[in-house]
Amino acid sequence: MFRLPAYAPELNPDERLWAWLKQHVLRGLCPPDLSVLQKSIRAAIRRLRRHPNIIRSFFHACPLSSSSLSRYLSRHL
Repeated sequence: MFRLPAYAPELNPDERLWAWLKQHVLRGLCPPDLSVLQKSIRAAIRRLRRHPNIIRSFFHACPLSSSSLSRYLSRHL
């Protein structure tokens, strides 16, 4: 059992998903209202589902998904 930091987005694959969406797919998007933003996000996620290799990369980049967890914790805690 490990005690994890209170806020560690690098340990959370969905943080990597949102960062990727904002940097690649939604970059430069300036929706006029919330409904357009929601539709844009949903469409981006639907397109992303066709690329499982990108989705897998979010998990592989997370130290919790590999044996490097103990190294990460020893350096950051």
